[in-house]
Amino acid sequence: MNTRPLVPLPIPANTTVADLYPQLEQALRGEASLLPLPAKDPDRAALLHDVMRAGEPIDATIAFILSTSGSTGVPKGAQLSAAALAASASATEKVLGGPGQWLLALPPDHVAGLQVLLRSLAAGYEPVLMDVTQPFTPSAFIDAIHRMTGPRRYCSLVPTQVRRLIQGLEAEGSEGGTSSAGGTGGYSPATIIEAVRSLDGILVGGAPLSPALRKKCADVGWTIITTYGSSETAGGMVYDGTPLPGTSVKIQPLGTGDEGRVLLGGLTLATGYRNADDLFGSSAQAEPSGEREGKTNPFVDGWFVTDDIGTIRNGKLEILGRYDQAINTGGLKVLPEVVESAARRAGYADCAVLGIPSAEWGESVCLVIERARENTPYFLDREETRQIRKQLDLPSYALPTSIAVVKQIPLRGPGKTDRHALREILSAPQHG
Repeated sequence: MNTRPLVPLPIPANTTVADLYPQLEQALRGEASLLPLPAKDPDRAALLHDVMRAGEPIDATIAFILSTSGSTGVPKGAQLSAAALAASASATEKVLGGPGQWLLALPPDHVAGLQVLLRSLAAGYEPVLMDVTQPFTPSAFIDAIHRMTGPRRYCSLVPTQVRRLIQGLEAEGSEGGTSSAGGTGGYSPATIIEAVRSLDGILVGGAPLSPALRKKCADVGWTIITTYGSSETAGGMVYDGTPLPGTSVKIQPLGTGDEGRVLLGGLTLATGYRNADDLFGSSAQAEPSGEREGKTNPFVDGWFVTDDIGTIRNGKLEILGRYDQAINTGGLKVLPEVVESAARRAGYADCAVLGIPSAEWGESVCLVIERARENTPYFLDREETRQIRKQLDLPSYALPTSIAVVKQIPLRGPGKTDRHALREILSAPQHG
């Protein structure tokens, strides 16, 4: 096996990331092995440098080591080859309609943001950059779109950013209104609509996009494509429920129904983890059935065994929730994502669900609602909770027994709820 040193590469979140294009292009050509590090977070950068053994030899086929965005435990370093990244870029171009220029609106040290840079560079176009150290605003996004010159134009967003664009339209379109999301910069709704419409594809991932929000985007002619994937699959590999060319999905049932553990395979798959032996030992693997007990390696027989529960309906993959986040309340399993979807349909757009200790049920379902005007977290009283429960289209066992309000729901990575941090914010020992 040919080897070369794994080179640490601090990635800035502002527009100076453009200085790194030569190194990124070298890795895409298969001439370097890079470990992206978050320049804005020295502590995490130091941890990744140590855990991923920067400077030590690595298989020369590996182009990038991309760390997972998990909030606890030792990070995992997905080994992505130049061939896997080339397959990802080629498949994306086939689905979207051809190569093009990409706009960066996500942190470039995470897989979604890094792939924006890599796809654009691979296509021969310099990416257009937003300063993602600053809050996302419609005006900054429109300014960036106006700087695009490519014949085809793409970007990647998370649902929160899409929501802010729609909120900007709705507030500016109301009588005397000003955007609750802020930052429309004097752009009219028509200007915002037309600018975003000029994008040939807007990939949205990191968290579920509600059907209501997607419909609002469709109503104004925006080309939204929902994506599903991870660092282990070179980013999104399922677009609008359909695997990209050269990739595949299968469901390993956990019971008698059609639902089960989601398994991903194909040309974009990572070749395991850089630190697999430290994480799992030399032999621990996930069972081909999709069962994973304890610390087991999820790469098995050419498949990546995810922690997601899903099903395939009408030929399309639907993600139902996370296997490792299911709430066990009185012996019944409740997926937080199902409750969150019901809450969003009821009008609570910014929300999260988690299980909290219950003396009676083991765990109980807690719905957390974001209200920017509230500085101190608190729980709603019994009557307020009852009124919200009545609005949720859920079976009785899945209804939240408590509802909390926080100023801001913490996130990890692009758009993912940090449930561990949320539990710390609530710091409630017993409920229900």
